[in-house]
Amino acid sequence: MGGKGVYGLDLTTKDKPTFLFSKNTTDAGFSRLGQVWSEPTVAKVRMKKGTKYESKDVIIVAGGYDTCYENPSFKLKTSGDNTSCDKKTQAEGNAVIY
Repeated sequence: MGGKGVYGLDLTTKDKPTFLFSKNTTDAGFSRLGQVWSEPTVAKVRMKKGTKYESKDVIIVAGGYDTCYENPSFKLKTSGDNTSCDKKTQAEGNAVIY
């Protein structure tokens, strides 16, 4: 099963990999990251910066899997603190993060 995190390494020099970044559920904007099982896709995205557009390198991964849905009677609650499946108001893995 996947973990709730994404890590980037520069493998240009295979015998000396360089750590680039890590993102997990404690990082701002990543609280709804589920278990990531997908293979990352490298892409270029055209973004507006001021009045001009520029191309930006990005890595795209699926939002992940929420294990709470393994219980057939699981339902999201209208109030709670998202600390467990019986208190969850937002599912994991169904948000766009940029």
